Amino acid sequence: MGFRVRGKKNSDARAAPDWSREELLSAAARGRASDVERLLAAGADVEARSAAHNYTALVLAAAGRHTSVVEILLGGGADVDAKDVGGKTSLIHAATVGDEAVVEALLNAGADVNARDSRGLTALMWAVSAGHAGVVKVLLEAGADAGAEDECGRTAFDHVRGSGGLNAGFGMWLFSSRSRRPDKEMTRLLDAYRAESAEDGA
Repeated sequence: MGFRVRGKKNSDARAAPDWSREELLSAAARGRASDVERLLAAGADVEARSAAHNYTALVLAAAGRHTSVVEILLGGGADVDAKDVGGKTSLIHAATVGDEAVVEALLNAGADVNARDSRGLTALMWAVSAGHAGVVKVLLEAGADAGAEDECGRTAFDHVRGSGGLNAGFGMWLFSSRSRRPDKEMTRLLDAYRAESAEDGA
């Protein structure tokens, strides 16, 4: 697509217009792939951030489940592990909303599967709490550490929906209306991971 290699902003050669930052962020958030390509080609800074929450275009595209835009931004040199004001990476956002395609695109681009937000939560913890079994499987296969602890000492096992993880520890209203019974599919996936890890360590 004619963009510079990772690690170099395509705005290096020329100054980006003042209006391009907000337009790029808006286009990324709305999934407007052609607009994102046009803006990057015109010199928009691929690492531009929003005034509120410090979001990058990549974070917005990942959170919005816009796979094509994510791939365009990565091709344009976007920092795959850039964090917003809460310390969340694009991978954490994608895992939270349960988009397997975006999660895989970010992992293929070298995203840190065990990156933590400001509260020590990983993408795996967010996906587990939200009940996104497909994403959990992808993250585990990519090397996510199910034994990693958040700032309260909880692991992914403690964040299984209905077990008192994110809901109890941080008052996550987003998931509070869901069943209080532990998610059996999530428990099965994590137990299989634990069993496999035990075998590898034997």
